[in-house]
Amino acid sequence: FLNAFPPAGTWNLCFKTAERAGTMLAVANDPDADRLAVAERDGSAPLGWRTFSGNEIGILLADWALTVFRQKRPDVPMRKVAMLTTIVSSKMLAAMAAKEGFRFEQTLTGFKWLGNVAKALEEEGYHTVFAFEEAIGFMFGSFEKDKDGISAAVAFTQLAAHLASKGSSVSAHLAALQQRYGVFVGRQSYFTAQQPSQSAAVFEAMRAGGNYPKTLAGFKVQSVRDLGVGLDTSQADGKALLPWVPGDLNITLTLEGGAELTLRASGTEPKLKYYLEVAGGEGEGEGELQARAAALEAAIADE
Repeated sequence: FLNAFPPAGTWNLCFKTAERAGTMLAVANDPDADRLAVAERDGSAPLGWRTFSGNEIGILLADWALTVFRQKRPDVPMRKVAMLTTIVSSKMLAAMAAKEGFRFEQTLTGFKWLGNVAKALEEEGYHTVFAFEEAIGFMFGSFEKDKDGISAAVAFTQLAAHLASKGSSVSAHLAALQQRYGVFVGRQSYFTAQQPSQSAAVFEAMRAGGNYPKTLAGFKVQSVRDLGVGLDTSQADGKALLPWVPGDLNITLTLEGGAELTLRASGTEPKLKYYLEVAGGEGEGEGELQARAAALEAAIADE
């Protein structure tokens, strides 16, 4: 597959191949093998297979990477372990870090940023065991500072085999991780911009001379990060911690109710992309989060 996720026709061929082989897992790489897609046999899912999102694969591999590292290096304290992801990827990794005690870092989109920050952390004495981005890209250890679909496929099949040996499944293990770290529901898509000026106009309207949106779908905006002006209102000094470029089209809104929305213009396609995630509070089920995410997603298009 050529895109960030296999098209339906390609994925269906993979399912049929897996069914002929009698396997419970279907894995696929893109032509240059730097991305990984995964599905597990599930009779209740469309076509009999559950396809995992990039964020779900990422958190599963993060848990596996941490498990393996703990077994191999019990001498290394968790405070000297680090994992990374990007600003448009799931914050479930941050929740895992808070629970397990390792360092979490967030970077701009792309493995150029993830790799460079991982290298800097290693120079500070950290063990960067894993990094991922939602576009099914995964990086293990310190050997290579880039996404690698082959090492990710090996690790994922090792995880699946380990779970199968205990009578469990990938889906069941993901549910257990959600029980431990919280449920995170993500939505992402894009609007097509016929001209770059259309995307720029959207961001100028949001900035409104510094008068950013106060609410979205009835949810209060708690903080704004605008990497086109170096603003982050969650910081005491109001300055962005992440690298920023004047005029960059990249804004993140943190909302009440555990939601975060990032809007950014694609650097390679005529698209205005949005990434929405809702984190569950105590006692909240996935159904409630899906409803909240749906309301916010509808508001993105309307507003």
